[in-house]
Amino acid sequence: MEADSKKILDVVKKFAGIGCVIGIAIFVFSLFASGYNENYVLSYVGATIAFNSILVFLIGVFFVVTEEMIGNTRKGKKLEQSSFQEKKPEHRIRRSSFI
Repeated sequence: MEADSKKILDVVKKFAGIGCVIGIAIFVFSLFASGYNENYVLSYVGATIAFNSILVFLIGVFFVVTEEMIGNTRKGKKLEQSSFQEKKPEHRIRRSSFI
């Protein structure tokens, strides 16, 4: 893994971790503070923050993995024709006499 990818992954991990902790803390606080939490707004906010933090982590990991895959591929190399692929026969076009 390259140094840039590791830095990006570390930042995404820290951001998602902090977001999950804050979201879960708000959600748990909303369960116990029922007088302060009318219509369960804090429950929705806490769950949304935690869910979005997980989503940001997954997208960040996807980008890092995609970058690694692109960096590890060899571009421009032609593949050899394998034995199970048949060559297409060359057909000559016959011209009919009535055309």
